[in-house]
Amino acid sequence: MRILIAEDDSNVRRLMHEMMEMLCDDVIECHDGLEAYTLCRQFPPDLVLMDISMPRMNGIEATRRIRALSRNIPVVIVTQHDDDAYRTAALRAGATAYYLKDDLLGLRSYLRQLHTRTGQN
Repeated sequence: MRILIAEDDSNVRRLMHEMMEMLCDDVIECHDGLEAYTLCRQFPPDLVLMDISMPRMNGIEATRRIRALSRNIPVVIVTQHDDDAYRTAALRAGATAYYLKDDLLGLRSYLRQLHTRTGQN
């Protein structure tokens, strides 16, 4: 399973990378939404973990573009924004789930369930 992490904070990105290494064999990292979209076009991942507030292109616009590129690439928003307006915008853009950064254990549980359902490695 290939996971793309789009996160501008290097410390959070590193933590998420370490958490994802337990679930898959290929973790790709980038620091903004434009780079995430470009990587999805070049090397389509099985899943994207997307922050919202990033330089060059925010995560909601990147999610919209990635989901337009392929409805088969699930995008999970991982953000600090505990706000209904952001949640609604992300889901309208095509996000498949929305997690707060302070609930990474919940995110890990969701990803394990997804991994088990798809049977991917």
